[in-house]
Amino acid sequence: ETQPSLVTWGVFAKPKLGRLFAAASGRQRAPDELWSGERAPSSGRDSITGYSRDTATVDALLALEDKAEADLVFVNLADVDRTAHGHGPDGDDCAQAVSAADAAVGRLVDELHARGRWGRSVLIVTADHGFTSLVPTAERPNPMIALKPALEREGITGIQLVADGGVEHVYAEAIAADATDAGAAAAVLGRVAALARATSGVAQVLARLPVPDVPSLAAAHPDWHLQHQRAGDLLLVAAPGYEFVDPAGDDATLGGNHGAPGELRVPLIVTGGSPAIHAAPDGTPPPVAVDVAPTVAALLGLRIPRRVNGEAVPEAQMGRVMRGVLTDAGATARTVGNN
Repeated sequence: ETQPSLVTWGVFAKPKLGRLFAAASGRQRAPDELWSGERAPSSGRDSITGYSRDTATVDALLALEDKAEADLVFVNLADVDRTAHGHGPDGDDCAQAVSAADAAVGRLVDELHARGRWGRSVLIVTADHGFTSLVPTAERPNPMIALKPALEREGITGIQLVADGGVEHVYAEAIAADATDAGAAAAVLGRVAALARATSGVAQVLARLPVPDVPSLAAAHPDWHLQHQRAGDLLLVAAPGYEFVDPAGDDATLGGNHGAPGELRVPLIVTGGSPAIHAAPDGTPPPVAVDVAPTVAALLGLRIPRRVNGEAVPEAQMGRVMRGVLTDAGATARTVGNN
């Protein structure tokens, strides 16, 4: 919106990401070039998920590079994610997928050098979540946590459970979205909390609204920014190596989880030949994933991103520009973007 002359591409192994970034009338403009895995040849797609393999995804990217040069390219490689979910992150299959992903990124770097573009490129490599193995072991024969059957056995009703990998959201139907206390539902939430604490693999039980004998979510983890009704009335956290699967059976065959508080650290690599960046000095505070968007905005001279509804992102949640890797050129871009 602020610089429509910038050329943007989206190259996504997962078709659902292609749909997410597609044009929506009155809401968002699609990238100038949008490719997703459903356009890959059948030989270049996984037969179960439909995701394009990393080789096919990079083939599509390099075909676009043949035609033009973009200002911003967002590439999604899916083989490590798909393999670690299916077979676990610690086996040979996943190690091979990681090596293949390294090779795919290497092809891109080699092409940027060959085309004379490396000297004006910034490459950021990261991931959307970490992994813990869910492969059963003698010490952990059943890594999947399903609380719904326990609630049914205890006759607890009026509760909805939504699993999200290493956390589970618990909603009390009697609590209004704008409620500031749990009211009469506090008693039933207390029963759910007691059941959860007695369940193998549950590491933490936290309450968004006050519930007797349940720690406060906001006090325990203010950096999670989950003090919102959509987060649920209770938040359950799995121990490493466990996964919530409510409704019972969902994702019960996964070999690797979808990330959890114990897997917050993910790879984040910033490199390239652009004069806008330099090696981070010793002692530079480590960046986190939320810092990527404001850094990209700074490099392109754009305003700091806003929420989907157009509201400004609160400063505590928007992330920080990675000043440790930006030269004066990069810092100048951020100033331009804010004016």
